Amino acid sequence: MFTNACVVDNRVFLLGLDKLYRDAMKQHERGELSACARDVAAALHVNPADVPVEGYYAEDQQLTEYFRLVRALQKVDESRTPAVASLREFQRLLEVTSASLYGRPQHKGKLLPVGRDPLSQALLDTQPDWTVARLTAAAHAAAHQTDDISLVGLAARIQDAVVLTAVRVCRVCRGSHLRILHFAGSPCLCIVQGQS
Repeated sequence: MFTNACVVDNRVFLLGLDKLYRDAMKQHERGELSACARDVAAALHVNPADVPVEGYYAEDQQLTEYFRLVRALQKVDESRTPAVASLREFQRLLEVTSASLYGRPQHKGKLLPVGRDPLSQALLDTQPDWTVARLTAAAHAAAHQTDDISLVGLAARIQDAVVLTAVRVCRVCRGSHLRILHFAGSPCLCIVQGQS
């Protein structure tokens, strides 16, 4: 009998964990969370945001709708909270968007917060002098300072720029985004600061 020992390094582990997270989250966003976002938006008479759809949210109409509704709700002034505060659907959306899984919640006077993960913090701390090395080092420092346990925080702790980028690419609850664009046939990283 032969035994095959496989060693999974931090990169493989975090990329695998991210894949499992995305697959499970897509189902949750298509189901319960989409219904919650529709109900809260309807109660406030808010239309989906007219913004570019990012990441896996472009895969189908349900995910796209959820993405645009949450983006719209993240722009609603917090003064409108009393109109939906008693709704179970609003409480659920608030619970999800405030989860430490997305970094530290930043309310900024809005109905729903956006998360500030270590890479978001690094973008703020190092602008406008962004380089992969600087962002990776600053994200690492931010993860340690805030004891961030999100996937981005874990990626920042291992200081792997590839994993940091892969796990960070678009989550609707975050406030700044990394986009992979193609320029002259080659992929390049584009950092888009601020909420879309």
